[in-house]
Amino acid sequence: NYPKFSPDGKSILFVAHKNSTSQLYTMNMNSNKIKQITNNQGDVQIITPNWKPDGKAIAFAMSGEDGQMDIYVIDIQSRALKLITESAVGVALISTGN
Repeated sequence: NYPKFSPDGKSILFVAHKNSTSQLYTMNMNSNKIKQITNNQGDVQIITPNWKPDGKAIAFAMSGEDGQMDIYVIDIQSRALKLITESAVGVALISTGN
């Protein structure tokens, strides 16, 4: 799902699902080699992935078993995952009127 060409056109980013777990993958256009980017466990859903303009990271929305959707960025080389939004904080702000 959600295939996206890399900025340099050499790879395709996509999401694949097994049971209730989504993973991010890239495929090299020349070799057809597929590389798994995430290693999620449990009921995890990934949607709307997109390359950063430099092609070194991917931004995407992901929900865990709690069902709350947040935005993350993952560095392709180091696999460092950075949380950008926090759904629980946003819900708390809305419910308290702040």
